[in-house]
Amino acid sequence: MIWNFFKQIVHIEQIYLDHAGSTIYSQLHLKSYFDDLSHNLYGNPHSKNKSSLETDSMVDEVRKKVLNHLNTSENEYSIIFTLNATKALNLVAKCFAFKSKAHSVNKGLFVYLNDNHTSVVGMRNSVNVKTNADIVCIREHDLEEFVKKRISLKPFEKFESTFVNNLLVYPAQSNFNGRRYPMTWIDDVQNCSGFLGSSADWSVLIDSASYLSTSTIDLSIHKPQFLVLSFYKMFGFPTGLGCLLVNNKKIFLLEKEYFGGGTIDMMLPFKDVQSFRPGMSDKFEDGTLPFLEILAVKHGFDSMLQIYGSFENISNKTFELSRHVYSRMKLMKYNNGQNLVRLYHDENSYSFSTKILQGPIINFNLFKPNGFYIGYTRVEELARVNNIHLRTGCFCNLGACQIYLNLTDEDFMQNFNLGHVCGDGIDIINDRPTGSVRISFGFSSTAADADYFCNFLVTNFLEPGNESLQEFSNFFYLTKFEYVLKEIWIYPIKSCSGIKLGKCNLDTRGLKFDHHWMVINESDGKCINQKINSQLCMIKVKISDISKFILSSEDMELSIDDEPKKNESQIKICEGKICNDRITVNVSNDEINGWFSNVLHIPHAKLVVQSTDDKRTVKQKSDASEKEAFLNLSNEGQYLLIGSASLAYLQKKITDNSVNGKPEFTDLDTLAARFRANFIIETNVPFEEDGWSEIQIGMARFKVIKLCNRCKAISRDQNTGIQHKEPLQSLMKIPNRNVSN
Repeated sequence: MIWNFFKQIVHIEQIYLDHAGSTIYSQLHLKSYFDDLSHNLYGNPHSKNKSSLETDSMVDEVRKKVLNHLNTSENEYSIIFTLNATKALNLVAKCFAFKSKAHSVNKGLFVYLNDNHTSVVGMRNSVNVKTNADIVCIREHDLEEFVKKRISLKPFEKFESTFVNNLLVYPAQSNFNGRRYPMTWIDDVQNCSGFLGSSADWSVLIDSASYLSTSTIDLSIHKPQFLVLSFYKMFGFPTGLGCLLVNNKKIFLLEKEYFGGGTIDMMLPFKDVQSFRPGMSDKFEDGTLPFLEILAVKHGFDSMLQIYGSFENISNKTFELSRHVYSRMKLMKYNNGQNLVRLYHDENSYSFSTKILQGPIINFNLFKPNGFYIGYTRVEELARVNNIHLRTGCFCNLGACQIYLNLTDEDFMQNFNLGHVCGDGIDIINDRPTGSVRISFGFSSTAADADYFCNFLVTNFLEPGNESLQEFSNFFYLTKFEYVLKEIWIYPIKSCSGIKLGKCNLDTRGLKFDHHWMVINESDGKCINQKINSQLCMIKVKISDISKFILSSEDMELSIDDEPKKNESQIKICEGKICNDRITVNVSNDEINGWFSNVLHIPHAKLVVQSTDDKRTVKQKSDASEKEAFLNLSNEGQYLLIGSASLAYLQKKITDNSVNGKPEFTDLDTLAARFRANFIIETNVPFEEDGWSEIQIGMARFKVIKLCNRCKAISRDQNTGIQHKEPLQSLMKIPNRNVSN
C-alpha cells in the first residue's frame, strides 16, 4: 500500500492537498538517505582526499540522473546547482547578455507571460539594473499571435532592434491552476531570429518547478536554452536545492561578474585579474556545493522509481485523481440550483481534457446559496478543522489572479490602499474575492484523499441542515434603530482572560487598558498567543485599582500596574511583532517576566506594554479617504462586537450538529467567551450586526471597518485551553450569513 511510505500523514489522519506548494517526502527516501549518511563519508568536494573524491563522484551521478530524467545528456545541457528555483531565475536575470558587445547601444528585450510566479516577474528588477533592457509583460493570446507570426510583434514592435539577445520566460505549468502551456512555443520563439527583418536572437527560459512535481519534460524534443527546477517540489526533500539547465550551445549568453570559492583558475588580490573555470558548473557554482542536499536528490530519484516504477505512472495517477474531483465539483449545487463552486479553469479549451494541457491542480472559490462568495479564509479554516491541508490566496502568481478573478490594476491598488496585502486574511472586498482556494495532488495522493475532500464540501456546505438564513440574507438596516449594550469587556493582556466592566473610558487606541500588554518571545520579539501557548487563556486578570491588576494562574499570583516602579531609572524599549507589524514596546521588570516564564514554561518570555510613542494604525478602512486610527495590541481593529441573537442562533446550530443532541455549550456566556468581544449588543435578528456600518454608544460614534476573520481560536476552551471543533465548525456551516471578509 502507498500509505506505508507516508506514515507521517497517515498516522495523524491528515489529508494533504498542497503538493503544488511542497510535496510529501517518502519514508523510503529518508531511510535510504540516512542509511547512506550512516555508512559513507562525504567530504568537501574542493578538497582532494578520499571522502572529497567520493562526493565528486556522487555529484556527477546526480547530474546525470537529472539529465536522464529529462531525456537529455551532458552533451546537450550543463547543470548549475542553486539554492532553489528562485535563485536560478535570479542568476539568469543577472547574467543574461541582452546586449551584443559589438553593438552595445542596442537594447535586448525581456518578455514574460503574465501567468508567471512572482520569482519570474521579479527578474525584471535585476534585468533593469544590469542592462536597462526593455521589459514587456505579455498575455497568452498576444504570445500565441506572435509565435504563429500572424501579426507584427505587438507589443514588441516598438522595441524591435538588431544585434541583441531577447529572452522569453513562461511556465511549463501554471502554479495557479495547473494550466500547461505549449512546449511548441520553445521552438517557435527560438527559431524566429530574423523575423520581420530583425537580427535579434531569441532564447526561452522554462520555469518547470510546478510541472516537474508530477511529470517529466522531454528535452530531446523541445530544447529551451534555459530551464529551472526545484527538487523539493519533486521529492519533498531536500528543501534547499534547485538547479538551472543551460543549453551548451548558448552558454555564452550568461556573463558572470561575481566569483566565489571554487569558480576560478586564478586571481590576483591586489589587481582586478581573475580567470574563471571553463565549465559552466565549475564557473557558476560559487562556494562549496550543498553536497549532502545533492545526495538527497539521488535517493529521491531512486525511491521514487522503487515505489512507482516511473514518473509516467505518477503523472497518470495524479491527473485522474484531479479530474475526478474536478468533475464532481462541477456538479455540486444548492437546492435552489445555485452552483457551490466557481472553478478557475478554461471550460472551452483545456479543462482536464488531457494531461498535456492540464496538471493535477484545481483552483476555485465557493458560493453561498444566494450567489455571494464565501471568503477563502473561511474555507481554509474549516478545512483545517477537518485536517485538510490546502492553500489560499494568490499563490505568488498575481498575474493569474488578475486573469481568473477578473481584477484590474486599479482593483489591486484599491485593495492595497484598503489594507489588503499578499498573505493576509482579507479575502473579500466589495463583494469580490481577493484570492481563491487551491488543491493539488502529488505522488502520495490517494483516491481516499480525493473522495474525502469532495465529501467535505458536501457535508459542510450542501447537506440538509446547512440551510441558508433566507430571512436574514443581505439584511441591512437603512434607518436608525436603538439597541441595548449588554456587556463591555476588556482584555488587558493579549490572549489572557477578559474583565467584564460596567463602564469604561476610551482613549486614542480603543477601550482603556484593552490589549494594553502582550507576552513576547525575547529571541524574535513575536507575540505569544493562545495558538502558540494555550496556558495564556488560563491566566486570570482582575482589576485591583485604577491602573493596577492582579494576575493568577493555579497557585501563583502577580500584581502589575501601568506605571514603572519609582526606583526604576530606565524602561527597556524593544520591538514586538503582531501580524507582521513592528511595534515599539516597553519591557516589564525581571520579576514580572520571570513569573510569565514559569507559568508558560517559556525560558525568555517578556511582558511588554505598547509605547506611548508607537504609531501603529488600523490597516483596513471602510473608505480609503478616512483618517488613520491608532491601534492597540489587537490584531486588526480597535473593538470587536457581537450580537446576542447571533450567539443564540449559533448555540442552536451547535446543538443540532452535536452527537446525540448533547451540546458542547450549556450557556451563552461560555460561548460568548470564545469570541472575546469588547461589546455584546442585545439584538433580535441573528447576524444583523453584519450589515451595520456605524453605531453610537452614548456620545461615542464607532465606524465599522470590516467583519472579523474568525479562525480556530474561537474553538479553544477559555477555561481549560483545550482545542475543540466547535463553534467554528457550526459557524462555517452557515454559508449564507454575510460574514465574508
